[in-house]
Amino acid sequence: MAIEAELLRSLDDLAQRQRRTRSEIILDACRAYVRSRRALDTDALYRRAYRRIPESSSVGEVQVLLALAVLPEETW
Repeated sequence: MAIEAELLRSLDDLAQRQRRTRSEIILDACRAYVRSRRALDTDALYRRAYRRIPESSSVGEVQVLLALAVLPEETW
C-alpha cells in the first residue's frame, strides 16, 4: 500500500506519542471506517424501506404520546 510521505510522518508521530505501532493505528482506522460505512449503509437501508412503505402519521402521534408519558419519569 502506498502512503504519502506527509501522511506517513503523521502516522509515525502519532504512533510514537501513543506508544503504538503504525500497523495498530492503521488497523484501528480501517476498523473505524468499516464500522462507519456499515452504519451509513444501514441508515440508507432504513431510508429506502421507509420511502417504500412510509410510516403512518398515527404511529408518530403514538410515539409522541408515549415519550411524553415516559420521559418525565426518567432520572437522566
